[in-house]
Amino acid sequence: MAAPERFTYDALNASQERELIQMNFGDAVEIQDLRNHSAGTVMRLALLLAGTVCVRPTKRRDFYEVEGGSQVYYIHVSPVTGIIYLLAVWRNPVAQRKAVLRPDFPCPAESSPLAI
Repeated sequence: MAAPERFTYDALNASQERELIQMNFGDAVEIQDLRNHSAGTVMRLALLLAGTVCVRPTKRRDFYEVEGGSQVYYIHVSPVTGIIYLLAVWRNPVAQRKAVLRPDFPCPAESSPLAI
């Protein structure tokens, strides 16, 4: 049986194994959680995967890392069924460094014209 046609991707830089690629998972995805993550974690992943998302291929075929804000999701996409298997979730160290070193918003006391 061939892989479902609903999954498409465009390589941004195919020569680099760990470069981001854009992948379209379609409007509806089936996710099976293999590690008993919270329902909220699975729902956040489903929202990330709806439509086109940037993923990072791993050394293993059909395995990807999906960055979603403060978390990274490690998934496997079955080439036969198209089912997405959630294998692991960890904190995104890049997002954490940015939050510590450079907050996304300035301190209200520094930016407010009404600050005394």
